[in-house]
Amino acid sequence: MKLTVYKIVEKPLGKLCVMTNGSTADQSKEITDFPITRIETISSGKIDKRKVNYVEFSQKEIENYKLDVGDILFSHINSFERVGHSAIVVENDLPIYHGMNLLRIKPNSEIICPEYLFLFLKTNHAKSFYEEFAQRAINQASINQNTLKELRVLYPENKTDQQHIASQIISKLEKVEQMRQAALQQKEAVEALQGALLREVFPFKEGDELPKGWKWEKLEKIFEEVKNQVQPYEEEFKTLPFVGLENVVSHTREYTDEEYNPPASTCFKFDETNILYGKLRPYLNKVFLPSNKGKSSMELIPLKTKNNYSREFLAAVLQSEAVIGDTVKFSTGGRMPRADLKKLKKLEIAIPSDVNLCKKLGLVVSNKIKEFIELNKEAKKQLEAIEALPAAILREVFEFKTN
Repeated sequence: MKLTVYKIVEKPLGKLCVMTNGSTADQSKEITDFPITRIETISSGKIDKRKVNYVEFSQKEIENYKLDVGDILFSHINSFERVGHSAIVVENDLPIYHGMNLLRIKPNSEIICPEYLFLFLKTNHAKSFYEEFAQRAINQASINQNTLKELRVLYPENKTDQQHIASQIISKLEKVEQMRQAALQQKEAVEALQGALLREVFPFKEGDELPKGWKWEKLEKIFEEVKNQVQPYEEEFKTLPFVGLENVVSHTREYTDEEYNPPASTCFKFDETNILYGKLRPYLNKVFLPSNKGKSSMELIPLKTKNNYSREFLAAVLQSEAVIGDTVKFSTGGRMPRADLKKLKKLEIAIPSDVNLCKKLGLVVSNKIKEFIELNKEAKKQLEAIEALPAAILREVFEFKTN
């Protein structure tokens, strides 16, 4: 099904619809009879009633701003990448009212099918127009309403053909959305595996009676801080590779080549016997096991195991729910919370009494995490492939050249 097989008409968008701005009335979260849209309401490509605010309206305002089935909400002020995002009002969305920072595009239904126009506004042809004419500003971009009216819209002259095209595309997109939801659930299930594994390895909570072969152990018996530092003026500073907090992936112990500004201040020194522990925002759960010598930011603290415990076991302990929960609870600072290492070392956790069993558990957890990482990569790859399908479906239909 290609658009080119139909008798096509081409007109500027402004000849096919009426555009209006939304209400500037004060919005709040307090529920009233008048749910009103905001930019976030259409962020998923549909109207999300969970992301509305509320207003009080007079009778005149109700008439001016009440949205109807077939109205298109268009994001003309947003980040540059999100200018042009849109959603169409369907029956289940009602009642809902038109808020600021979204344009209402009301198609002339005598000429063009609203669902067809909504889909056309998502095509590469339309997106290229937004990119060309959007005006950039600090942290946002916008497209002028009069400029948007000049967008050339191609559509079959026969409205029945328009409706046929729209219904065919929407049917395919609904199936893709079902696939996306299934893939998303699969990805979330994979991401939950590590937490489930660590709960199984460390099943006891404070106050539990421990079975034979288990004991309560303070973390200061398992690790100590490594406080070796290297200064920018030292020759070694220039040769040691740097690991910053942004280079460590939350939960997975992976290293990522994120860009960072080369450090120009004091760093910690570490080697392959250490663990790097993310002190800043401990809820991010950043733990890294380096395989070589290097230097780290002062927010990524080198730790060394004690009493014959292994690095892998220490990493599992630090990433357990009990330790993360207590570390967050006892962290200091408001906007930039940091783990309190003194309090962290005083925490007690239930572990096997046999150090060799602890080592085995540490290796099991490390190997399982590696498996989970691969599963997550596959799930992410599958999700990305599915999320690319809507654009491919639109390209298949709306592949054409304009004058």
